[in-house]
Amino acid sequence: MSTSRQKRIVALVGLLAVVATAAAVLVGTLSQISSAPKAGQEPPADTSGPTINGTYRIDYDAKAQTKNGKPVPADPIPAFAWSFHSACPDTGCVATAARLRDGGTDIKVVLDFVGGRWIEAHMAEAGSCPGGGTAPHLTSWSLAPGPDGTFVGSQTDMYMGTGCATVLQTPLTLTRVGSAVPAGVDPAALPPRIPAAPEGLHGQYTFSQTRRGEGDSPPPNPVDIRTICARNSLDCGSLFTSRQDVGRDNVQVYQFTTDRWIWGVEVDGTCTAGGEVKGTVRQKLTVDLPLPQPNSDPIKNLPGTSTSEFTGDCGENETFDVAVDRVGD
Repeated sequence: MSTSRQKRIVALVGLLAVVATAAAVLVGTLSQISSAPKAGQEPPADTSGPTINGTYRIDYDAKAQTKNGKPVPADPIPAFAWSFHSACPDTGCVATAARLRDGGTDIKVVLDFVGGRWIEAHMAEAGSCPGGGTAPHLTSWSLAPGPDGTFVGSQTDMYMGTGCATVLQTPLTLTRVGSAVPAGVDPAALPPRIPAAPEGLHGQYTFSQTRRGEGDSPPPNPVDIRTICARNSLDCGSLFTSRQDVGRDNVQVYQFTTDRWIWGVEVDGTCTAGGEVKGTVRQKLTVDLPLPQPNSDPIKNLPGTSTSEFTGDCGENETFDVAVDRVGD
């Protein structure tokens, strides 16, 4: 396989259109908004730091949704209601949130105030993969205080796994519509947030590769990396964002598993010669990036490998040495 083809596959370009539902995971029912408690029915909020207290309507901007960095407008998503309670103990500002549904609550999440934003991440229902099977699904919120008491940000849904990796990003706005419903958990009593080791992978990097045995090395590709982990766990995904297309982002999600990041894709194709189809082939491409030992925050250098395996009528297996090197924040 030519170097240009390998570069086109490895250098963070989305080659597989993964079918994933565009519906938001964090959903409730619109009917709950009208029955939210009236203002004044909750105790005074803790004002020692950032606060997010009350029942909020969550509006998704489905028309601005992206998939792997490309615009993919989705069908409208109804507005939904969530109840929030926050507190700022010495260990940092934290909030609990519960989705209002069917006269009660179902999904419950914990948010932390980090870097001027309320962030949350948790493992959600598995997503479907093309050709069958399911993939791990990490979903997250990133919310910044907006005008008139609103919060603005996005929901990111990461479907992770070889041959199934896809990223959906949907803008959202939170608007307060009333007081919070009684909380089952006092946010001030929660254990503090402890950053996971993979979260050291963040900032601006270059992604380069060298073919083993030949020393053939295409130019490094600049990437921005952001790592998202479910609270106090190693359930993490790292978003690699490049701008290979003019004016457009390419986003890929690398799944962290135990002690390494993995990204993979499987592609079916045909073998041709002289313009004629001579057979069929399946290519399995895997990028493997072990967590450095000792670890650091930020991670400055992340070496690994990229392998291409072919089954069918053509193709030669290949291995590339990969280097992810930090160049800035």
